[in-house]
Amino acid sequence: MSKLEAMRIHSFRGLTDVTLDHFSKINLFVGENNAGKTSLLEAIYLIANYSTKQGFLRLARMREQYIGGLARTLSTEELISWLFSETIKPIKIEYEWAGMHKYIQCTLEEEEYLILNDSSDENIDIIDREQVVKEQSIEIYDNEDSIGKPIVYQFGTLNEKVIGIIKKGDSLFNCHFISAIDHRIAPLSPYIIDDLVKDGERPMLIEALRQFDKKINGIELLMANDKGRNTRPIPYIQHEDLGLVPISMFGDGVRKALVIASQAIRFKDGIILIDEIETGIHTKLIPTFFTWLAEICNQYNIQLFATTHSLEALDGMLKAAEADYNQLSVYRLGEDKKKSKYFSGERLKVLRYELGQDVR
Repeated sequence: MSKLEAMRIHSFRGLTDVTLDHFSKINLFVGENNAGKTSLLEAIYLIANYSTKQGFLRLARMREQYIGGLARTLSTEELISWLFSETIKPIKIEYEWAGMHKYIQCTLEEEEYLILNDSSDENIDIIDREQVVKEQSIEIYDNEDSIGKPIVYQFGTLNEKVIGIIKKGDSLFNCHFISAIDHRIAPLSPYIIDDLVKDGERPMLIEALRQFDKKINGIELLMANDKGRNTRPIPYIQHEDLGLVPISMFGDGVRKALVIASQAIRFKDGIILIDEIETGIHTKLIPTFFTWLAEICNQYNIQLFATTHSLEALDGMLKAAEADYNQLSVYRLGEDKKKSKYFSGERLKVLRYELGQDVR
């Protein structure tokens, strides 16, 4: 049974009145650039994590990660503003979870203040010492709230920016977002690999790597040669021809497989969100890779939501779902970000295999 069964987005980012009501085990979102596919993944992440301030911060910062050593260009306050629509409407999302109808509504209030910074240098003009800061308050109502008191988060320069500690179980469900470039820019934590190996998951990680190179037969955590500079262990791959090689020396496919496999294990019984799922995967390996991905989703009871621009990705998922086309749902978003078209796995099979249509 699917965990998240349906979702209606009344307002979130640029999406308005989008209804998706046939979620299954594996779900793909297709459409033109800027149609709102990534926003759909973010809406699911919000459903899972709205109950913590850290969840809101992670969502807001998701699109501005550190790239090439450069820090974010937008402030936290600006990033939070962009979660709401251009007209600052409340975020409102209805959804069906395990047979129950639920909703969340988030309202943003913003105030700007002019601060005069202290300076003993009289040569600095007073205008140059002025600073405009933005204070934000987000109120969240949901149908878990039986006494009418919202969850309230405060953000801004004047507020104490303390995220706090999240208790296990605060989220509605385990949910992890994998961006299109995480396998390139996000260093894979050796501590995560260490935990997985200790839990007996080493064979699973090796099998993931072997989807791209059958000569890989091991994964190890080794210390760098210069222990004085780097005391953290580094993931190494055991290769039949090359010997022990740092994971960073391998291509995108190997690194992406390891990222997906490790997070699927960590977020067992939850939801995995993957943006541009085909990135880093050669077209000839897509059917094999997606068949493996469908298998680990079943093995670890994962519900998968992914975006794609690739016709090969759609065909790869069809092949992976051959045993049961009911486990696959595809939604195509229109250019106006309001309409979506649903294709069941069976319908997609007819359109692709019998009619040869491009449903993207």
